[in-house]
Amino acid sequence: MSVTRIRFDRAIGHDMTEYTQFHIEAPGIALRDAPRPPLQIAAHKAVFDAFDAAGPDDDVVRAAGDALWTCLSVHRNTEEAFRPILSNGATDGALRLAFSDLAGDAKALPWEALRETQAGFLCFDRRIPILREVETETTPDLQIAHTDTLRFLAVIGARGDDGQGEWARLHRALRSLDGKVKVRALILASRQDLEDEINAIGDPQIQAETIPHGADALVARIERFGPHVAHLFCHGYAGAQSVLEIEDGSVN
Repeated sequence: MSVTRIRFDRAIGHDMTEYTQFHIEAPGIALRDAPRPPLQIAAHKAVFDAFDAAGPDDDVVRAAGDALWTCLSVHRNTEEAFRPILSNGATDGALRLAFSDLAGDAKALPWEALRETQAGFLCFDRRIPILREVETETTPDLQIAHTDTLRFLAVIGARGDDGQGEWARLHRALRSLDGKVKVRALILASRQDLEDEINAIGDPQIQAETIPHGADALVARIERFGPHVAHLFCHGYAGAQSVLEIEDGSVN
């Protein structure tokens, strides 16, 4: 898989003011040494404010995506680092965004709308998954004994996406664990045809169900399953109150 990774963290300028800077990586690609430029959010404040308003239309989403790309383009390695996942014929790439716990201004931006003028929307047009990595002060270790069963849960409910590509990737990952660790997987799907397809495989270790309607019902189902690892494939946004937008409604 081709991966482009951007890390956002805090820095202190010569005038002793704090700001968010970013660094771009592309494993497997030899990038030039480059300074970490500031993330220039203020220049696009009106665009991001319009996006955060209720009910953004297509033009507002497009403007936000273009503004995000403009912010990233000040880094001298942006074009080269994105080349593997944006090149013609690329089918298995991902963009990973890592935020330090002090880079909240970067974390709150609508990165899922990122749009490169020639290539279009990464997440919507190119179907490139945008994965957020949020650092915390403590990171609990996941320890699975050889005799234990790893419980994996996925929610596949992105509005406008049939979920087939996402399930194909998850299925490959689950099969790669064959013989290494016992796995029990629960896939909650918003599309009946995807649910039926998964259950038709006949793998007793993998079960598919319809996503429960409403936040309380969904949370209760997840708690009953008690996953070690949970993967949520849906739209949403981060802010003072993060929201997941699942195909049949919004879940806070």
